[in-house]
Amino acid sequence: MTGMYFLAFGSFQLPLGLLLDRCGPRRVEAALLLFAAAGAAVFAVAETAGALIGGRALVGLGVSACLMAALKANAQWYPAERLPLFNGVVLSAGGLGAVAATAPVQAALSFTDWRGIYAGLAALTLLAALVLFTVVPERRGRAMPATGWCCNCARSGASSLTAAFCG
Repeated sequence: MTGMYFLAFGSFQLPLGLLLDRCGPRRVEAALLLFAAAGAAVFAVAETAGALIGGRALVGLGVSACLMAALKANAQWYPAERLPLFNGVVLSAGGLGAVAATAPVQAALSFTDWRGIYAGLAALTLLAALVLFTVVPERRGRAMPATGWCCNCARSGASSLTAAFCG
C-alpha cells in the first residue's frame, strides 16, 4: 500500500510541473486535493486489498503537489531575495505538521478506529481544497499565462480531469 502511494506521488511529478506552470498552484493544488480526499474516503471504507491500494494511490496522487505548489506560489507572490525565507517556512511547517499530527490522531483513536480517522481526513482534505480554491487569490504576475495544452483542452471541453485543473 505504501509503495502505491509513493509510486503515484512520484510518477506525477513531471506532469505536475507542467500543470503548475500552465495553470497555477491554486487551481492545481485544489483539484489534486480532491483526489486525496477521495482516496482517503476509499481507504476508510475499503474491504479488499485492491481497494486499500487504490485508496492509497489516490492519496499519493492527491498530495503530490503539496510542496511544489507552495514553492511555486512563493515564487509568484514574493521577491526572489525573500524566497529562501518563505520556502524555509513552508518546509518547517510541513515538518512540524508531521510531528504535531501524532497527538490528535492518538486522541481520536480513543473514540474511533483507523477507518474513522481516514474518514475525518477525507472531510478535512475536502474542506482544505474548497478553502484553497475559494479563498486564496489567483496570482498570475510571474506565472505563465493560462494558455497551452492543458487550459486550451479544458476550455474546449476535451477532458473533465483537465477542466478540474484549469477551469
